[in-house]
Amino acid sequence: MVSLAARYERGEHAAVWAELRHQPVSAADAAAVAELTMRRVARNVDVVVDRLRAAGWRWAYPETARQAPTDADLAAIATVEERLGPVPAALRACLMHVGGGVAVRHVAGMGATMVRIRRP
Repeated sequence: MVSLAARYERGEHAAVWAELRHQPVSAADAAAVAELTMRRVARNVDVVVDRLRAAGWRWAYPETARQAPTDADLAAIATVEERLGPVPAALRACLMHVGGGVAVRHVAGMGATMVRIRRP
């Protein structure tokens, strides 16, 4: 039997997530798919940032466009899990791989507009 992670990597994204939602699977399988998904999300965020740059997006704070998780972020996840128990696999993978960013640009005649990617 092919693992869910292997199927996800083959491109069966929707089918694998449907199976995760509707079939009993191991925690290891769920975590592996969540990790792959969030790595994919991180790559897609990078593509969006690159395309916005190429389209002439005027960044108000270029350093915030894409922020990989820091050591402090990873330590915070560990602290939460020590105190409260395991974080759901998809949330944990998102925090570990996607990171965050804030896309702020200036629009002529309108001031600044902001799109928050993550980080409260």
